[in-house]
Amino acid sequence: MLSPSFTAYLLLSCLPLSVAHPLAAVTVAQVNDTADGEPLTQKLLGRWEIYRPGTASPPGIAQVLIFAPNGDLFYLEQPEGAVVRSSWSLDTSQSIIETNLGVPVTGKFSGPDLMEMSMEESVSADNPDDNDVPVIYMRRVSSDVSIPADRPIVEMADFFAAQVATARESEARTYVGAINRFQQATYLEQPSFEANIQAIARQVGGEGGKLLQSENYDYTVRLSADGNVVSTIAIPTHEGLRAFVGRVRVSADGSTVATFCQSTSPTAQMPDLPDGTGACPTDYVSVD
Repeated sequence: MLSPSFTAYLLLSCLPLSVAHPLAAVTVAQVNDTADGEPLTQKLLGRWEIYRPGTASPPGIAQVLIFAPNGDLFYLEQPEGAVVRSSWSLDTSQSIIETNLGVPVTGKFSGPDLMEMSMEESVSADNPDDNDVPVIYMRRVSSDVSIPADRPIVEMADFFAAQVATARESEARTYVGAINRFQQATYLEQPSFEANIQAIARQVGGEGGKLLQSENYDYTVRLSADGNVVSTIAIPTHEGLRAFVGRVRVSADGSTVATFCQSTSPTAQMPDLPDGTGACPTDYVSVD
């Protein structure tokens, strides 16, 4: 499972967003430079781009954080994608910006329209002397705090839930796909399929049969009565995850055909497998 600090680092490292919940378009009004007498706030409000010193991003590609009035913070993936909404606050006594990106992240002005941000939980508890804290460099490019009207907005909690779900589902995709390929190779040699999940785990489950030690999915293998179709079923042990089914069948010419299926919505129910075919169960779709 991804740790909050690691996921926050991925967010700031500009990885793509995996999920967005479409909401009504949000547009934040332009800042009135004369309405707020706090200079630090005026230095902060606006559009900031993430950059790496010594490099230049093509126009419209740099990742953006928008510090908006009322403590709203928006992260924009460029050139398209969702907007992640979080919050910010300002410690005026120390000129420190405090934000929430899944873990506490602080920023400090490092020059005119420049800021450096770092994660407070970056220092390892196992190695407190390791102070190699990742620094995110940012520059203010405008005072514009408007949000693109055509972008869906996802709340920070939903963003992290989606990242965790994606990581967990990736495990099942990897194992089920590997077992499909293992069954095809096995049939080519024997010819018969392997129905013993313990034997399969030793071959494709990693060192020590990690497939059977998964905290995210339970894996089952079923062989049809005639032995011509073998199915691998991955049922999630956490809510909000899709189930996966891998099927390998023997065709009329004696070759094997593999099918990879995923449920159309999160489910923990064992599917009914169509008899005599390698087709996907009801409420599942075939995917590459």
